Amino acid sequence: MQQAQKVVCLLFAVVLSGSIQVSGQETDTTQEETLRKLQTRMDDLRAEMAKIQTELDAIHGQKLPRTGSIVSTPPPHST
Repeated sequence: MQQAQKVVCLLFAVVLSGSIQVSGQETDTTQEETLRKLQTRMDDLRAEMAKIQTELDAIHGQKLPRTGSIVSTPPPHST
């Protein structure tokens, strides 16, 4: 899970750096459009991260031993 959080933070930083580079000469409409596109991209990336996390959880679930009770009976006493 920690790796997924790092990836999300990295993606957020990339998107944020792209939004900082928006020129001061752009009109409000252009800036709003750019922000909408960035928000859509972030939503897409979050969905992709969720899908990847689900796949990772499934993989880890397959490798973990099954939980359950172990029943053992002692050997019969020989007299």
